[in-house]
Amino acid sequence: MIVGSVAYTGWKMIGVVPESVQAANYKNFRYYVFATVLVLMVMLLEGNQLVSRKISKPIRELDASVKAHEAGGKPDIYIGGSSEIRHLGHSVQKSYEQIEKLMDEIIRQQNERRKSELDALQSQINPHFLYNTLESITWMVEAQENEAAVRMISELAKLLRVSLSRGKTIIPIKDELQHSRSYMNIQLARYKERFKTEFRIEEEIENCCIVKLVIQPILENAIYYGVGNMDEDDGGMIIVSGKKKDEDILITIEDNGMGMREEVLENILTDNSKVPKHGSGVGVINVHSRIRLMFGEEYGLSIESEPDEGTRVTIRIPAIPYTPENAEALELQKYIQRRPGG
Repeated sequence: MIVGSVAYTGWKMIGVVPESVQAANYKNFRYYVFATVLVLMVMLLEGNQLVSRKISKPIRELDASVKAHEAGGKPDIYIGGSSEIRHLGHSVQKSYEQIEKLMDEIIRQQNERRKSELDALQSQINPHFLYNTLESITWMVEAQENEAAVRMISELAKLLRVSLSRGKTIIPIKDELQHSRSYMNIQLARYKERFKTEFRIEEEIENCCIVKLVIQPILENAIYYGVGNMDEDDGGMIIVSGKKKDEDILITIEDNGMGMREEVLENILTDNSKVPKHGSGVGVINVHSRIRLMFGEEYGLSIESEPDEGTRVTIRIPAIPYTPENAEALELQKYIQRRPGG
């Protein structure tokens, strides 16, 4: 019951509300409050998700671009969102740019070091070769063997053409073989053809890349350490063979001469101080080093030898077709880097 007084009459007004109506209104109000609270919570959650997505999307985009960069790609680092995230993206982008510049500088320095090492190693071989060739020509001139001297000078001109190669380190195998044939023609004249030379080269490898002046020092050693001191009746023979095996090229220089002692064989590719110095002497280890510097540690020379049985030297290099682009990439050490596993 609700009682109220009317001031100017003095009457009392009494309102009677059934209990059932009051309970119903209370329940309706309670449902209204519950529904209002539920709607507000849904709106709050949805708004929170919208805000969260707006805040987290730039972070996810930045994370995805960083992962793509780490996977080997070079996408642009995402820069967006709030000022803090944009600042973070700029910092990451700048860091990657600095890392790339440092890597390029390191590669450039390594290429310069490799080039200087190749030049230094090559310069150790050339003087021996030139000295022996000129010495042979001098002997022929003194003996008035003019025609033979002219042929040797012609062969020397071919040798110098290949040796110079316009400053290039990488040449086709066919040019290297021409260099080797000219060298052996000179040596055969000098040794009065006391031994024979044979070239067995598969045609498919002739247009592949090779480091210049790697066969000649081995031939020189085959003469000095092998067949050079043999009599004509002993049947001295040097065989140069070349073939492709899987993805590699194998060039073998084999002689049936004196062979090498075990202690020399063990050190010929590792220790200059324990290798005899006549002939090109240290030329073999230099050839081995030059090939490995250019093509990688898995390539180079392998040597088999037995005293009085002969020696076999095998050159292993990758089978890379000779093109100006491939030659330049090898010179800059970029071809090996882009090979699978390189």
